[in-house]
Amino acid sequence: MRYIAAFDGGGTSTICIIADETGHILSVFRGEGIIPIYHPEGPAKCRKAILTSLDAALAQADLSRANVDLAALGMTGGCPLMEETVRSVLGFIPQVVFVHDSVTAHEGALIGQPGIIVIAGTGAIAYGRGKQGGTAIAGGWGPLMGDEGSAYWIGRQALSLATQAEDGRGPSTKIREILLEQFACKSLWDMHRVLYSEAEPRPMIASLAPIVSAAASLGDQRAIDLLAQVARHLASSVLAVSADLGEDDLMCSYVGGVFKAGKWVLEPFEREIRERMPKMRVIPPVLSGDGGAVLLGLRGLGVQVESSIAESIRRQLEDF
Repeated sequence: MRYIAAFDGGGTSTICIIADETGHILSVFRGEGIIPIYHPEGPAKCRKAILTSLDAALAQADLSRANVDLAALGMTGGCPLMEETVRSVLGFIPQVVFVHDSVTAHEGALIGQPGIIVIAGTGAIAYGRGKQGGTAIAGGWGPLMGDEGSAYWIGRQALSLATQAEDGRGPSTKIREILLEQFACKSLWDMHRVLYSEAEPRPMIASLAPIVSAAASLGDQRAIDLLAQVARHLASSVLAVSADLGEDDLMCSYVGGVFKAGKWVLEPFEREIRERMPKMRVIPPVLSGDGGAVLLGLRGLGVQVESSIAESIRRQLEDF
């Protein structure tokens, strides 16, 4: 029996899945996220996240490194430096397939079919593959140059709305109230000290995104408006990819924690797509990026991936 190690590496977590060549999943481990690879500590943290996640997943599966025939990795910011870093620590695996995490997200959501995927997790990017095989991306610039519509961007905007309310520079918002309650703070200055003491505050800020959804569910208009703005940013990335490909009738899907906000993001997102690109059809994803990495790994072993395998993987991942 041949085995694969499938990785989905993002800013929030590094997921490693061990599966055999039939698509049976033996283990799933969710480890620490990675930081931008060009950060001075980026390569070291990337190597640590990969090996820690791999070894933990193998231990759960009662396997060793020697059992892994192929590693398939979809990594955020999947540039040449990151690929070099990953390959330098996985040299003991006979075959390594490395792609940007937008590719594995596309693979999982659309099972290899032409279309566009928008990913909104800690960061945000849209990736598309046309009917003739052409590809295009929009977004993915990272927190300093873009990532509009990402969880980090939402968290940053939420903090701004909350501090405006705290100072009286803006209207009151339940975002502020929920922030204070969640962090057991009397004022946002208490949270200020926590945030600014973090060596890498990005994951913490990204984790604030659900607070905006909670405030929206309570009828907070500022939260509702912010999530509608998120939807417009994400739809704009999809439309930019469509224009680059020169195809306006592709399927579109979505993955990432931001879409867990449900109707507050999905409804305005679908409305924006429908109004600006009437021929495009928005469909829910079959699998998320980690499942897409498994499919990529199976294809690397020469396995013909059919919808039945994808559905089996989806059901299995629900149990982990």
